Amino acid sequence: CEFECDCPADSSCDKTTGACICGCNTTNTTNCAGDTSHPLCACDTLSTTASPGVPASTVYCFANTSVSGSSTCDQPCGILVGDGCTGYDSNISWDGSTCTCRTGWYSDTCDLACPGVDADNGDGIPCDGYGECNSVTGECECLACFEVDNVTGTCKEEEDPSCAAGGLAYCDSDAGHKSCFCVGQLTSESFCALCGCQNGGTCNSISHECDCAASYYDGDRCETLLLPAADMISL
Repeated sequence: CEFECDCPADSSCDKTTGACICGCNTTNTTNCAGDTSHPLCACDTLSTTASPGVPASTVYCFANTSVSGSSTCDQPCGILVGDGCTGYDSNISWDGSTCTCRTGWYSDTCDLACPGVDADNGDGIPCDGYGECNSVTGECECLACFEVDNVTGTCKEEEDPSCAAGGLAYCDSDAGHKSCFCVGQLTSESFCALCGCQNGGTCNSISHECDCAASYYDGDRCETLLLPAADMISL
């Protein structure tokens, strides 16, 4: 589900939250997310980027850190991508900055793109839409029955287990991964087998349940010995 935003000039829309993320030196701060002092701060490069691997030419946004109401734009908070910043000052009381990342970005200064998001233009969906990006580590935390792709870092669907014996793979949301639904008495997370009947019992080819060899055996796998009828009469 994506939101549409009514954002001022020099800003961009976070379509996941519907928030307007303003850029730099924006005088029209109506509808901007967070502290309106943030878009009033100028953007600039840093002598050393805040996070390793960020290109030296990257333009950073800044947040106000003053506790007195004056303008002290010295806290890197996001980078300029398109018309908006990738982070914003969520502290709206003018008593210091709290840098909050917009959807798809992470790190203390919101300058790193989550898996699935293009670091150059901000396009894409974090974790390919099948999980959430950890705002501290940048790792995808995938939905049930999805796992992290070791190549892309995004979330991909788990492969079905080889259930066999007529078993069906399904998503076990409680366990968080795929399991087998086995016909008959034997159940397993990853494999189904025919009945496993004991004491001469046979596996019914239709129901995959055990047909016990004698009336004095009972149980799912004919494992329970019952008293013979003659013995029961004599009691």
